[in-house]
Amino acid sequence: MARLGRFLTDVVDVKAVFGYPTAVVPTDDGQPVMVKPYFTAGTELSVRVSERAE
Repeated sequence: MARLGRFLTDVVDVKAVFGYPTAVVPTDDGQPVMVKPYFTAGTELSVRVSERAE
């Protein structure tokens, strides 16, 4: 998990309101990864990276 920043909004539960699509990103070794930005419960924008891209 990588914290990108914290956003102050007037929305109480940003996880339920803001959503981002998953992206498949190529890597130098040829094995693509899945990248999914999301908001944590503390209103922090984070990125989840999975080694298995479908």
